[in-house]
Amino acid sequence: MKKILLPIGTFALFAYAAQAATYNATLGEGTYNWNDSEIWDNVPSSSASASITGQGKSVSTLVIDTDVSSVSGNTTITDATVNLIGTSASPAAINFQSNPGDLTLSDAVFHSEYGNISFGSFNQVIATGASEMYVGVGSSVSGSFTNLSFADTSVLTVDGVNWVKNLWNRTSPYNQNEFMDNSVLNVINGATFGWNGYWGGGSNEVYFTDDSKVNISGGSTLQGNNLKLVASGNAAIDVKDSGSALSFTNMSLNENSKINVSDGATISLSNVEINDAASINILSDMSYSGTSINASGTSATINIDGVTLTRTGGMITVGGNTVLNFINGATFSLGHTNGLMIADNAKVVIDNSHFRMETFPYVQATGGEFIFKNGSTQTGSYNFGRYIFSGSSKMTIDNATLSANFHSQGTDVFEFSDTASLNVENGGTLNYQAGYNFGMHFEDSASFNISGGSTVNFTGNAARKVVLDGSASITVGAGDNSVTLQSLTMASGASLIVKGSDNYVEISTFLDSAGAISFVADAYGVSGIQVNSITDMSGILTVDFSKYTGEAVAANLITTTDAFDFQDYVCTSADPSALVNVITRNSGDFWELYYEGQSLVVLYSAAIPEPATYASILGALAIAFALMRRRVRK
Repeated sequence: MKKILLPIGTFALFAYAAQAATYNATLGEGTYNWNDSEIWDNVPSSSASASITGQGKSVSTLVIDTDVSSVSGNTTITDATVNLIGTSASPAAINFQSNPGDLTLSDAVFHSEYGNISFGSFNQVIATGASEMYVGVGSSVSGSFTNLSFADTSVLTVDGVNWVKNLWNRTSPYNQNEFMDNSVLNVINGATFGWNGYWGGGSNEVYFTDDSKVNISGGSTLQGNNLKLVASGNAAIDVKDSGSALSFTNMSLNENSKINVSDGATISLSNVEINDAASINILSDMSYSGTSINASGTSATINIDGVTLTRTGGMITVGGNTVLNFINGATFSLGHTNGLMIADNAKVVIDNSHFRMETFPYVQATGGEFIFKNGSTQTGSYNFGRYIFSGSSKMTIDNATLSANFHSQGTDVFEFSDTASLNVENGGTLNYQAGYNFGMHFEDSASFNISGGSTVNFTGNAARKVVLDGSASITVGAGDNSVTLQSLTMASGASLIVKGSDNYVEISTFLDSAGAISFVADAYGVSGIQVNSITDMSGILTVDFSKYTGEAVAANLITTTDAFDFQDYVCTSADPSALVNVITRNSGDFWELYYEGQSLVVLYSAAIPEPATYASILGALAIAFALMRRRVRK
């Protein structure tokens, strides 16, 4: 038999003409069936596109209750409803073949119950106007690289079914997965919906922009594996109900976009970028087993609002630029052996909330800040925990209370190194009691700062020690502070600084004080230190009267019940000691250090500018001496 060969160009044109054919259905008022031939200008075939036009989605309805084998070209639904309705025993089906087999909705509805929807590669679902696509109640969706574009007030609802599709490389024109304008995505009633990044690694992205909304509820999951969720322009994502989850490999929130997690739902927080007043707000009790809460961006804020975040599974790292806020009575609970690491520029803020530590947890920081403020508290039973801060990290107790039993069994509870600091301020309280041997160790240039009417009580056990090594320092600032320490050891480069006239400082034992002790006067004088026992004291003593405004003052610097000999510190401005440095307000001011009644006393008087004022100055000094002697003899 002789073969007949058709020209390739002719065959291609024939195929293209068939592919490009469009079969139109015009619907009036009422309900029609796909197989009703009278509604079509030509009966649809697998090699055609379909155009369905009605008089309104609540007026004109087309029902598919049998298998429509395939629609090869685009299917466009305008001002009409298409119902894919089958039964559990006999599902209806529609097969959108490969590109360009797109489904386009324009002020239309596509509704599937017990329907099998099959997309080919690179199909798109495009919805504009007030369109709705519903997939649920026994339906299934299959097909790779199906891309979604929902705009205006269009809605996609995935109800109780599993629809997870692949996402092509982000540079591909087929990456059109975005919800824009005021569009809505509902993932409800145990549904699983999302994307798997295919080519391009984690660079693939799904977009929610311009006031779009996402509702995840009823134990449902919106997920993105190996890709990023990008939200901007006031987009709002609500995740609620036990078992519901938002889980993406990466998330980027911008321009006031928000994620709210409530009523037992969960969220993945490992790689999040938050900018431009965007936020994540967790309003449900939540257990977190991930390894990190890591956010970057200009305003990375994650709020745990009035609920409990329980750490399970070991160490959790809060890094990047994360501000992890516990607010409105929230609780951050570290269970048995679980810990918190703070790194980079992160902040963990316990604000009017509660920090709970059970046995053997610890907080470690290599950067960033750990802040208690506004009435926050810490509790826990038999806390074998520790605070270990290094780098430039900070721990601040601001008008809050840390008061608990700590059992560290010979290790230091507080270890601060490099330039790390522990700050108790604005009426804050650090009060540790009971327990075994433990202490506070500051080294390098680390600092311990108490100010603003705050309280530190670190007493009760003879081995409860505070050690300053390197150039570490303790500063008791102005503001009626109360500081009580069990013992203090200072290396030669370390320092203890007491500022102002209204502080109370008591140190039960100076074990070794080779460091510098500085008293800085305010307008009224200086605050002294009560020391019960001094093992050794050999460091420099500095008294700064540059801010003192009175004419004369006599004040106890160090008072002890011990028989320590302060002889090396006894001197005057006329005959100073190498261990004493007095900073005067004016050139020619007189000062004297002397030992009387187990106190090292400083006498300071301003220089006498005129002979006529000499008598009044002497009178003031006499009164100061009398008061001092009376106080010492008591």
